[in-house]
Amino acid sequence: MGTKIRAKISKKNRWYISKERYLELYYFCLQYKEWKQTYTELEEKGIGGTSFFSVNNKVSVHDPTGDIATEKVMLEEKMRLVESVAYGTDEILGPYIFKAVTEGLAFTKLKTMYEIPCERDMYYDRYRKFFWLLNSARKMHLSL
Repeated sequence: MGTKIRAKISKKNRWYISKERYLELYYFCLQYKEWKQTYTELEEKGIGGTSFFSVNNKVSVHDPTGDIATEKVMLEEKMRLVESVAYGTDEILGPYIFKAVTEGLAFTKLKTMYEIPCERDMYYDRYRKFFWLLNSARKMHLSL
């Protein structure tokens, strides 16, 4: 794991969330590339048809197109949530935070490879703010 956050931060910190909740959100964000890949694969599948089948003499309808559309909407909502919270966290650092949380990059890598325009303390303040905001947003979207 590239991105590390101090195991314990004070509950008095304005961006405090529990370590366990942070880890849940951290791994949620790392799934971004997987969601994007799955979304692309679903786009390439195209439109299917409707099939009918019988189970115990009861007719059931299977709609692959609807299933694909539902899956795409769910993936798109998750991706949009991570993107909007990252870019909304800080006007300048948003793209760096997005890259860090979706690729697991540590501050040192952001500083050396991407020339992030701030120092460690400011970055980690915004990084914690991102997870605090994501936590709040996920609570509002319980299905995500």
